[in-house]
Order: sequence, then structure tokens, then C-alpha cells
Amino acid sequence: MSVAEVIRTARVRLGLSVVDMAQRADVPMPLLMSVESGKATPTDTYELSAAMSVKCRFLFSPAELVVLDGVAQTSVGLRDIRKLAGLTQRALADKLGVTQASVSIWESGGSPTPSDRVKEAINIAASILGIPVTEVIQSAQRQAGTNRSARITVAPSALVDGTAIIHTKVSVGVRVVVGGRCVLLRGCSIRRDSVLGERVTVGEGARVGRNVTIGDGSQIGAGAIIRSRSNLPPGTQVPPGEIVRIDG
Repeated sequence: MSVAEVIRTARVRLGLSVVDMAQRADVPMPLLMSVESGKATPTDTYELSAAMSVKCRFLFSPAELVVLDGVAQTSVGLRDIRKLAGLTQRALADKLGVTQASVSIWESGGSPTPSDRVKEAINIAASILGIPVTEVIQSAQRQAGTNRSARITVAPSALVDGTAIIHTKVSVGVRVVVGGRCVLLRGCSIRRDSVLGERVTVGEGARVGRNVTIGDGSQIGAGAIIRSRSNLPPGTQVPPGEIVRIDG
């Protein structure tokens, strides 16, 4: 998938017009249109990623969205980057110009890591290791894509909002979009091409099939199954253990 396709697909799936996207990204609309049409390559994809509510992700050739910060608020990525560089928390804090307490909070998930700090940490690691930035990114992806201690798996192309909370043993499939303030509880799974709006709760062990859309504020009970291609309107309440198919 090209850079243009990734950005255009994410914008459409998040319900943003080109005008909305350009305003939220603080970039000229003609530039965004040129990027989406493949006529231009974004020189700084942080603004575009932030506008799509994709925290701590980077677009790079071959235009994959790479998870650098684990998922949601776990801040796995910063720890992985620091360990790749062989730095202590204090040493990284000194290089970033912040306190050790800040690094500790980011790594423990007490607060989302600012994207500019992640970017700076990657550049620091690349300099120390003498390798390209893309290799640092790929190494972080390998460590954070499947977090062995937390057993959280997020596909590289999934778009997870930085305010979402994801518990252990959760699986998020390819091209899944998880909106702001969602909660994915232990053992649940979201299959490919599904979209969760804002403030959606998916209960423990629940399963969401392919190409499912779940509206804002919905709650999926523990052990429930949402059949593929279902379209759940905002505020849907699915009881625990229910098997549901709702056509849009």
C-alpha cells in the first residue's frame, strides 16, 4: 500500500473530509490533495498521523504504519528504543532534556509519550548504533509488535488512538481502526478491516469479526461474538456471550 493509499484510506475510514484533515494536520489542502493523489510525498508525516489520531507511528517506505509505541498507553516503544541504544532511563532523559521521572512515566504508561520525544529518541538510537532510522524503527516494531510479556499483538497497519486502553492478550488485526478512549479488555480480538468509534468497550474474550463497524459509545459484553460485516449503531449494548449480526 502506497503512502497516498494509507493516508487516504485512514482519512476516509475516520470520516474526515480533505478540508477537515488539512485543518487538523495544519497543512495546506493542496499539499494533502497532492499527497493523496501520489503527486507529492509528505516530508513530515507526524502532522498527518496526528490528524488521523495515530500516535507514535511513522510512514516510511514501503509506506507501512509501524507501531513504535506498543499499543495505546503502554509506551512499550520508548523502552524498546532505549534498550536498543543501551541507555538507562537517566541517560535517555539527559539526552532528551527531560527528567528521569518523565521517561519513567512514559514507559510505564502513566502518560502517552509525546511523538516528538519518540522521534528524538529514535534519532539518538540511530546515532549511537550507527544504523539508519528505518532500522531502528523496524527493530522497535519487532519488539513491540508482539509484546511477549503483555501478549498484545497489533498489526503494523492498524490505527490505534493514543488514548485507547488495551489490556493483555488482545489481538488487533490488519487495517483495524480503534478510536479515542476505547477499552479493549483481556483476551478480546478485533479482526481485519474493522472500525471502532470512540469510547467503545470490548469485553473480556469478546470477538469482533472482519469488516465490522461499531459506533461511538457501544459496549460489547464479555465473550460476545460480533459477526463479520456487522454495522452496530452508536450506543449499541451487546450482552455477554451473545452472538450478533447487525446489518447496516
